[in-house]
Amino acid sequence: MYQLEIGTVETIDRPRAGLARLRVVLEGTKPEAAFALEPIASGLLAGDEVLLHTTAERLGLGSSEGHVVVANLTRPETRGRIAGSEMKARYTASQVAVELAESPTLWIDADLGGIPVVVAELHSALVPIVCGIRAAGSQAPVAYVMPDWNGLPVALSDAAHRLRELGWLSSIVTCGQAYGGDLEAASLPAGLCLAADGGAEGIVVVGGPGHLGGPQPFGFSAAGQADALHLAAALHGEPILAPRVSGADERERHRGVSHHTRAILERLLLTSVALPIPHGAPPEIGRALEASAARTESPVVRSRVPDYVPLARESGLKLETMGRGVDDDPLYFRCLAAAGAHAASLMEEDRNER
Repeated sequence: MYQLEIGTVETIDRPRAGLARLRVVLEGTKPEAAFALEPIASGLLAGDEVLLHTTAERLGLGSSEGHVVVANLTRPETRGRIAGSEMKARYTASQVAVELAESPTLWIDADLGGIPVVVAELHSALVPIVCGIRAAGSQAPVAYVMPDWNGLPVALSDAAHRLRELGWLSSIVTCGQAYGGDLEAASLPAGLCLAADGGAEGIVVVGGPGHLGGPQPFGFSAAGQADALHLAAALHGEPILAPRVSGADERERHRGVSHHTRAILERLLLTSVALPIPHGAPPEIGRALEASAARTESPVVRSRVPDYVPLARESGLKLETMGRGVDDDPLYFRCLAAAGAHAASLMEEDRNER
């Protein structure tokens, strides 16, 4: 079940094409946050009456961006040009037309050519991984391949768009039901191949904003990390799992090495992957990862962590996860930057061999 409520647009901020962040007034309330995507976003005006999907906010979910605008009741029809011949978010009220990218490569010839594929759980991993790559000195083109594990529209990711704006991401490829990237892929393996076709020398795979978790075996939406790592190996890439590690998470199951990372390593993974951690990480982190990785003989790699924090801050990038900043939980971010630095070393080795 879900809740629909009517509100009035008070203010509008359009940080980029395709997204409008709003303050809306619902009956008897102070202004509340909301957002609209295209085709509604560009036509909104202050004072418009809008229909809002309010469920996530009413549940108090920390990953919510605010209420979702379902329709502009003041001007309900949108009749713009249909830009695409295929549908994503299929059979939902918000299904969107896209044009799938074309590739000259046949499936039988698809090959990533040994490029590193860094896979991580939370969307907050994207910035420290890419900053780790850049701070390590690599200028190699890196693609963000976004699967449909979490939120589907990449328009909601400030991080992805800022990294693209900086030129630190060469492309954004949205896969499966996810949409809005530079390239649209029907599946995750297609997305990996499109990134490589486009000249990427490194790939980061992490879901979009918003993560789902619940009390069931493998009950977290980024359990798809195992699939991504298997695909990277099958397509002759170098699979790298950026472990989720925290020194400050209030939940015991996520302190140290998260039980999500352990579930991937101990039960779901069928191939060997690299597991970078920073030089100087607490010894118990290395021991825990080595124990979990023993089944697949995945090596725990000690990686030098470059000075990525000033780089991120000077570039207008946020280092934040679940309300914690880099000063609150440095271990979380250092482990992700270490994964980026390890990928950078592989990319530079490959460049030197060519």
